[in-house]
Amino acid sequence: MNEPEPIRVLTEQEVAPARDFLGRVRREIERKEAAVQLVSFSWQLPQVLVLELLKMFDPGKGKRT
Repeated sequence: MNEPEPIRVLTEQEVAPARDFLGRVRREIERKEAAVQLVSFSWQLPQVLVLELLKMFDPGKGKRT
């Protein structure tokens, strides 16, 4: 291949990633996803509880038309 000089220089500097690189990246993503799910759940839980309490005391509010 006839590559331009900057491309050839960059390809010569290529370094293979560590053996456990993909595992570490996957664990980091899963950890962040778990944190997002927990925050989302704890944000929505009070709203759901209030709505369910309102339905208990006024059953007409819980019916959809």
